[in-house]
Amino acid sequence: MFRITSKGQVTIPKAVRDKMGLVPGIEVTFEWDGKYFRLNKPARPGNIDRWKGALKLKDRVDAFVDGMRGEL
Repeated sequence: MFRITSKGQVTIPKAVRDKMGLVPGIEVTFEWDGKYFRLNKPARPGNIDRWKGALKLKDRVDAFVDGMRGEL
């Protein structure tokens, strides 16, 4: 059983925080399924998301495409 503060806050037990990987400052969402609320944490960015935009290939791709078009 949990108690809600006057500010609408609930303390999440340490065991739950540890199991879910919740750390101070993380943003979470609550989802209502009609019977229960579910606490969701954001998904970790995958490897692709982490590196998105790191390589600047546009000029090289454009040059490659232009070269291919010139050969036709």
